Amino acid sequence: MQIHVKWQKTDLAFAPGAGATVRQLRAFLHEKTGVAPERQKIIGLPPAAGDGDTLAGLKLKARLMLIGTPDQVHEAAASETAIGLAAASAIADDLDIDGDDAHSYTRTAPCPDTP
Repeated sequence: MQIHVKWQKTDLAFAPGAGATVRQLRAFLHEKTGVAPERQKIIGLPPAAGDGDTLAGLKLKARLMLIGTPDQVHEAAASETAIGLAAASAIADDLDIDGDDAHSYTRTAPCPDTP
């Protein structure tokens, strides 16, 4: 028995042994794609399937689909977010008007008309 898993434009072939489990399938997919098991969504896998369930007992279709983001892309996005947050926290908030300064910014007389 061979299971084909489609990921992006790649077709991966997994030849499980007699007692192969979902955990082993996820480990294979992680090795080939870089998508961590906790971020893998496998279309065609029963929702109630646990990591310890055997693939033979699940009555899988011969073709599955993997959805997930590789570790490198996920880490780069997290890094960019952290850099953006660090830069945002370095911005000085100088637009606050204290109660004492509020009257100096209020226009009390109309602006004269210019000819």
